[in-house]
Amino acid sequence: MIRVYSHYSVTTLSNTYLIGFPSGEAILVDPSVFDAELLDLIEGHHYTLRGVLLTHNDESHLLGLRPLTRVYGQ
Repeated sequence: MIRVYSHYSVTTLSNTYLIGFPSGEAILVDPSVFDAELLDLIEGHHYTLRGVLLTHNDESHLLGLRPLTRVYGQ
């Protein structure tokens, strides 16, 4: 079953979504902030992050990309 989790950032006032697949892989949608809570969401469900989907080019949806790539690589 595909699972969708939401993560709200009070810093950017935006949502990030984690979509987890039965294979154990996941993608992030609009990673506005990459913080400990989002990391716990990914790691706590034992997902392997495979990609990022950006719905549009808005800084509030892109701020988490740099720390995300530092943790998970390119």
